[in-house]
Amino acid sequence: AQFFIDPLSNGGSSLVRDHYGKPIEIDLITMDQYIESTQQIPSLIKVDVEGAEEYVLKGGAISIQKYRPIMIIEADNQKLLENLELWVKSFEGYNFRPVGSRSLSEIKLLGDVAQSMIDNKKMTIDYLFVPKK
Repeated sequence: AQFFIDPLSNGGSSLVRDHYGKPIEIDLITMDQYIESTQQIPSLIKVDVEGAEEYVLKGGAISIQKYRPIMIIEADNQKLLENLELWVKSFEGYNFRPVGSRSLSEIKLLGDVAQSMIDNKKMTIDYLFVPKK
């Protein structure tokens, strides 16, 4: 896979082509492959992947539903809305809230919250996903 190195900040490097920088070739495995091969079952996962959230959700779909870890995901709200069905399906049986908010919401409200964030000029935000008991 190509990984784009941000020349100004390592924090801006990404697998997503719309990030500028010099691409390098890297090997990848999915979250599901990693968990299966190491047998390290996560209870908490923090995701900050500069626009590649869709890849993480697809590559971790089995583990997310099987092990139901708490997840904190930094998300680009516009990309979240573009892939809303994937997000809602990935977190079926979860509640969520933007980090900093006090109350959890049903996952079906994720699109409304993301749109509200965009309307308030908050393009990127951390979301907390908590499995229902």
